[in-house]
Amino acid sequence: MPLPHAHSVSATKFGRKPFTDPMPTFTETTMRPVCTEPAVELIESTSESDHLHLLVTYPPSPALSALTQRLQGRTAHAIQRELTGAYIRAYIRGHPWSPSYFTVSCTGAPPSITKQHIDGQAQPL
Repeated sequence: MPLPHAHSVSATKFGRKPFTDPMPTFTETTMRPVCTEPAVELIESTSESDHLHLLVTYPPSPALSALTQRLQGRTAHAIQRELTGAYIRAYIRGHPWSPSYFTVSCTGAPPSITKQHIDGQAQPL
């Protein structure tokens, strides 16, 4: 039986737009090792200037909320450590992510359909 997959959306704090050119690639690079720790696989990562979409497969044991919080915490620390010149700390007041996020299990739909939906989020209507 295949592992379930989930679509997660993390918004930046106060709806600010701190993501500059290197940040989406940097956040994806930072998230990949975090995903391998609890046997989670990052399938797709798409970002805009104020939020990040993720498609992950996960084993049923860890809670999705714990996984999302771990990903947000690890990337926040890495952004503050490595890309301090790319954003202003006062602008986002220390932590780039909003404490709220959206994560939903998409087990009923094939991952290809969910991936197509995530890719379409960047397209204007």
